Amino acid sequence: MPESHYRPKDYKPDWNLSCGNCKAIRVFSGEPLKCNVCGWECNTPPPIKNTPLRVTTEEEFFRPIVGCVGKLLAVALVIGVLLGGLWLLVALVKYMWQHS
Repeated sequence: MPESHYRPKDYKPDWNLSCGNCKAIRVFSGEPLKCNVCGWECNTPPPIKNTPLRVTTEEEFFRPIVGCVGKLLAVALVIGVLLGGLWLLVALVKYMWQHS
C-alpha cells in the first residue's frame, strides 16, 4: 500500500459529540477535546444562562382546569335536559295511552 494510506503517529481523530454550549452534535478535536464551532471543552459544565424562571399565578394554573370542568358540566347539563325531556315524553305518551 502507498504510504499516503497510513496515518501519521501523531494523528488524533475527530469526534462527533454533543456540545454543551451549542446544544447540538458537533465535531470535537484536540487534547482536551474542544468543540470546533464554539471552543467549548468536553467535560466542563455548560455556561449558565440567566433566564428568569416563569412564576405561575394561581389563576393561570387553574384556568385550564376550570375551563375543562365547565365544559364537562355543560355536557352533563345537556345530557340531563335531554334525558329529562325524554322521560317527560314517555310519561306523556303513557298517560295518553292509559286515558284514551
